[in-house]
Amino acid sequence: MPAGWMKTMDFSSDTVDRLREQIRARRQAQEGIGVIPEGVEWVPVGMPLDDAEFLQQRKLSTQEICRIFRVPPWVVGADSGGSLTYSNTEQQSLHFATYSLRPWLVVIEQALSADTVLFPGNAYRQFNLDALLRSDAKTRADGAASRP
Repeated sequence: MPAGWMKTMDFSSDTVDRLREQIRARRQAQEGIGVIPEGVEWVPVGMPLDDAEFLQQRKLSTQEICRIFRVPPWVVGADSGGSLTYSNTEQQSLHFATYSLRPWLVVIEQALSADTVLFPGNAYRQFNLDALLRSDAKTRADGAASRP
């Protein structure tokens, strides 16, 4: 892929070939200063390195924050490094509910159960994760098919 394009008003193949040859000759000669003829404009194709580095840093920061809070990157819309399909998204959702949400919910349940002002009595408070922890669609379908 070229680093950029030469933009000109004269599109004759003669002019294009002449410009191309001049650029090749200068590159081979390793001249230090490039000169663009009058009426020709250089249009870069790529992104400046500072911008590319900034985007890479943002991606890394997002992954680090997800790692700290034990949240898979795909939950917050970040690049997870692989393609997501229906089946592996189901498995990742189960993993998220089990290993990311559940530990926090247990702490919250314990705090609520210990607060006798907010919840009088000695009943235990518990979040119901049954809907999130149901088996995958194939297992549910197989179970429903095996019922009489």
